[in-house]
Amino acid sequence: MASLPAFRVIERARVSPPPGGVAESTLPLSFFDLAWVDAGAVERVIFYHLPHSTSYFFDSILHDIKSSLSLALQQFYPLAGKICHPFDKYEIHYADGDSVPFRVAEYEADFEDISSSHARDIDVLRPLVPQQPKSDAGRVPLLALQVTVFPNQGAAIGVAVHHAACDGLSSIRFMSCWASTCARSKGFAGAIVYFSYMRFP
Repeated sequence: MASLPAFRVIERARVSPPPGGVAESTLPLSFFDLAWVDAGAVERVIFYHLPHSTSYFFDSILHDIKSSLSLALQQFYPLAGKICHPFDKYEIHYADGDSVPFRVAEYEADFEDISSSHARDIDVLRPLVPQQPKSDAGRVPLLALQVTVFPNQGAAIGVAVHHAACDGLSSIRFMSCWASTCARSKGFAGAIVYFSYMRFP
């Protein structure tokens, strides 16, 4: 078996909604949500062409990605919370200061090959998916994110979101909100959008 391309984690951080921007709240899970409590995370990877160096990414792009993520989490704050199980019910609890793990990595793989529409080795794709944090005292984290830079080729955003908190459409709405907020921070006009038309292979 051929060796995998070089992969290294450059930064580990946590991103939260703006301080004081969201009040502490609890959202009960419905009967239909309970079926997914033990299902774990849904994982997806989104690819972007970005023909710039890793240093350019850190100097010119990363700050906007993280600050716009914070603003998007203000709208989708339950994703920064955790599933709790007090007494005889399940609920999502969010408190000021709750955050999501955010990791930045560099990958020496061939971006065109790894992002194209053909069968790929899962071992080559696996590093692009963030690791979901472990439960802490019965509190289950809901979201983990990772940005992977392919130097002078592109970037990928890996998402792992707990299915009990977010279905596919809600996940796409969150990502659209984040992308739109980031675009506005770069001077592109237009309102934050929560819907998008996407082509799925």
